[in-house]
Amino acid sequence: MLEHLNWPPLQQRRKQKRFITFHKAINNRVPIEIPEYVQRPSYTGTRSHSNTYIEIRANYEQYKNSFIPRTIRDWNSLPPDLAQVSAADDFRDRMH
Repeated sequence: MLEHLNWPPLQQRRKQKRFITFHKAINNRVPIEIPEYVQRPSYTGTRSHSNTYIEIRANYEQYKNSFIPRTIRDWNSLPPDLAQVSAADDFRDRMH
C-alpha cells in the first residue's frame, strides 16, 4: 500500500517530522523551549555544518532515544545546505 500511495516508510516520515519540529523550535517558531543544556559547539570542524549541536550523552536507553538527544544526533548528520535553511516552509519542502 505504501508503494501504491508513494509514501516513504513510517520511520522516515517520523524522522522528517522530528527534524521539522526541531527546526521550528531552534528558530522560535513554536512554543517549545529548547533546554539550556542543548548547546552549540564553540568550534565547528570541517566535517560538520555550522548549525550543529553538542550531542547529549545519556546513561539510559529511554532518554538516549527521546526527542532531544535522538534528534540532535540525526540533525548533526544533515547536509549543510539543508541544516542552514532558516525558513520553515523551505526546510520542510527540502526534506522531501
